[in-house]
Amino acid sequence: MRIHLCFAACLRDGAAWLLSCSGRRAQLILLALALTTVVRAQYTYVQENGAITITGYSGTGGVVTVPCTLADMPVRQIGDYAFQQNVSQVSVAIPDSVTVIGNYAFANCTALESVTIPGSVTVIGTWAFSGCMKLNGVSLPAGLASIESGVFFGCAGLAGISIPNGVTYIGDYAFQNCSALTGVTIPNSVSRIGSVAFAECTSLKTLTLPTGLAVLDTGVFRNCRSLSDLTIPGNVGSIYNEAFAGCTGLVSLIMSEGVGGLLDHAFAGCAELARVTIPDSLTYLDHTAFTGCTNLEGFLVGGNNPAFSSVDGVLFNRSRSLLIQYPLKRAGSAYDIPGGVSTVGDSAFGGCSTLAHVGIPDSVTTLGFGAFAGCTGLTAIQIPDGVTALGRYAFSGCSGLTSFSLGAGLSILSEGAFSGCTGLGAARIPSGIATIGNQAFDGCTGLVSVKMSYNVRNIGDYAFAYCPHLTGVYFSGPAPQPGTDPFTGTKAIIYCVAETGG
Repeated sequence: MRIHLCFAACLRDGAAWLLSCSGRRAQLILLALALTTVVRAQYTYVQENGAITITGYSGTGGVVTVPCTLADMPVRQIGDYAFQQNVSQVSVAIPDSVTVIGNYAFANCTALESVTIPGSVTVIGTWAFSGCMKLNGVSLPAGLASIESGVFFGCAGLAGISIPNGVTYIGDYAFQNCSALTGVTIPNSVSRIGSVAFAECTSLKTLTLPTGLAVLDTGVFRNCRSLSDLTIPGNVGSIYNEAFAGCTGLVSLIMSEGVGGLLDHAFAGCAELARVTIPDSLTYLDHTAFTGCTNLEGFLVGGNNPAFSSVDGVLFNRSRSLLIQYPLKRAGSAYDIPGGVSTVGDSAFGGCSTLAHVGIPDSVTTLGFGAFAGCTGLTAIQIPDGVTALGRYAFSGCSGLTSFSLGAGLSILSEGAFSGCTGLGAARIPSGIATIGNQAFDGCTGLVSVKMSYNVRNIGDYAFAYCPHLTGVYFSGPAPQPGTDPFTGTKAIIYCVAETGG
């Protein structure tokens, strides 16, 4: 008798079922194979409400196919930390019985290159695939409502990702340090992107932000150096701290009508950004928002903006009483502040290395913190009598400065005011000054002599510290009260002279 056998095998609970059939007579032979025990032994799991949650894996890795059932019950969840730090698995296929992938489930699986996530999955936990440095292929299921914090953090091999429609939130750190990511599609359903979600994605070139986006959180696209063009949709209320800081390749920036505010260092260090147009809706702009934008030539503000204005590319408040920012690459080496300006804002001219001259009008009463810090091309500065407040570190680091004149309105020479002005050879403190602040001339390595008026009563901590060539300090009247080591690191000899001798 000729017998024809045919075999069909299916994986169910790790068991092989062998179906044997012959022409007219059929026999069903169940071979209980050792495979059942082997597969079960690779996993630890718990059962609840008739379903399985896998809690651990101890198999040999390589190509891993997660079973759809264990102990005759469906596998519903990959539990927290279940496959964490497995360094041997190269690919993982998750069955369509699974609905939840837990927190840190596959974290730091450094050999993992691909993962198949079925459409049945509706939740992927925090940091689930973080540190999977070789992961390069992921298709996210349509049922996801959010991408939680740190899910793909540090997945340096991930080159592309498509976020499904229906996702409303992308969590903090979600794609941070995905250095191979070149493009991302974010659907219009997303209303918030969390802190540093795409920070340090240094290869990211294309980015389309959704029209429903309400918040761009702190550092969200920080140091995305390859990003060149950016449009901010109008629903964004504020662009938070450092949201696009360090995006050194950014050339084009369009802020749509509706954008309301720019917070600290929002676009700081965007070195290729040449021009910025301020929409009428923008009413808050932190003075550091564009600091370090070394290629910035000018600002343009429309006539209907209620908070800001621009004149020849320089940014002012609406009434032009406050000069907010002078662009670092504005043409020309000299600039006269317009009359009517009463305040030069914090860091307003900070880092303008090409400026050799700035004229300050009599209308100015306040020079802000670091107002001219780092203006290495300035050679002289004259502060008019109307200035009554000199901000800390106002001229710090102006290494080309060789002379200055302080107006009669000042009574305090502020902390660090001329620190690091290495070109200063002499300093004269006029009669109106009663206090020389901490570190006022700290690090002025070219300073040789200082002449103080009889009204100076206090010399702050380290006021003239580390001025190695300072040999003579002259004052008249009662000796000033010194702070901590005001002349440390110098060779200064203190001379008291008669008042009539100046």
